Amino acid sequence: MTKELENLYYAQVAADDAFQAAVVKQFGKKRAGDMRYQPKLFNSATAQACEAYHQAATDYRRQL
Repeated sequence: MTKELENLYYAQVAADDAFQAAVVKQFGKKRAGDMRYQPKLFNSATAQACEAYHQAATDYRRQL
């Protein structure tokens, strides 16, 4: 794995962690697992975290 790919991977992991934290904050720990897949119900902070995660995942996949 190149250093660039490794950096993109860890950026994706960090973005996913931030997205999950936003989902938990909005919906609570008990509901977060299901609500993660309900983007129409996201508040603006959760929607932004979701978008950042999807962008990081796209950036990583493009380098594979």
